[in-house]
Amino acid sequence: MHKKLPKIFIFIDKYNSEIFKNKNINIGIVYRNYKDENRENQLI
Repeated sequence: MHKKLPKIFIFIDKYNSEIFKNKNINIGIVYRNYKDENRENQLI
């Protein structure tokens, strides 16, 4: 289990390298495929 949770969370649906150019290392990245047809079944 993580001892320190990120203070900033970024929700993305495609890869963007600009996120990693930020000097803030306390970032949590959550990938969500919003265009997927089976998205509702995966969230349950």
